[in-house]
Amino acid sequence: MKKLWPARVLCLLAVLSIVFVCGCNAFTAERQRRRAYTVRTDLDRMVDDADWLLGLYRPVHSYDETMR
Repeated sequence: MKKLWPARVLCLLAVLSIVFVCGCNAFTAERQRRRAYTVRTDLDRMVDDADWLLGLYRPVHSYDETMR
């Protein structure tokens, strides 16, 4: 039992430090606004990334601008 208390103390300190660092301002209005902006821009960029992976980011050689 004497060997377990240092491990428990370290775990408790780790949990308390995480709560202290993240818990203080995790749900402020500014962080929620930033998180929403990040999700929105990442979803917009996901389409461009999929086009790049499929090779659709550049026009095909047979595409003619004058045919519009």
